[in-house]
Amino acid sequence: DSNPASDVTLKLPQADGSTGQFMKTDGSGNLSFGAAGGGKLVRALHAFKKDTQTIAANSGYTAISGLSKSITMSNANNKIIILVTISYGQSANNFAFFKLYDGSSEITDATSTGGSNAFISNFVHPQSITNCVIQVSGSYEFSPNDTNEHTINLYGNPSNSTLSINRRDASASSLVTSTSGLTLLEVAA
Repeated sequence: DSNPASDVTLKLPQADGSTGQFMKTDGSGNLSFGAAGGGKLVRALHAFKKDTQTIAANSGYTAISGLSKSITMSNANNKIIILVTISYGQSANNFAFFKLYDGSSEITDATSTGGSNAFISNFVHPQSITNCVIQVSGSYEFSPNDTNEHTINLYGNPSNSTLSINRRDASASSLVTSTSGLTLLEVAA
């Protein structure tokens, strides 16, 4: 072909590749078969919480039941994209803080010069919110760098008032409820 300025020699691989593989080059004329480039979604896992839970004021970070999911990495180079949507109620003039853990080890260690380090935080407005359920969301990228099983958990921490997950307040007769979710996306490197 006269298109390249000089002749190009390409060396074909010895055997055919596997289903779904593509032919690639090393830039020196050697061709081989391999997986598609990074960014491919390997799998999606989801935990969905429909029930309610209360966390007492000033009790520290507490696991939110039902918002936990285990994943065994298929490749040590892959990453987990974690998506969280949390619904809760709390009395006025208070904060709610949320963190992600791998088992009992925090993975969303935010850097701060003081105060509470949180993956998601939200301030409840100073007006009466007795009929409101607040919904906040966030995303986080986690790179475990292994092929072990990882259990991702969401923890919540109220400031000076009870934190009511999926409900407007701590009352058992609360009429306003909602749902929360935790999604894990394993993405190929």
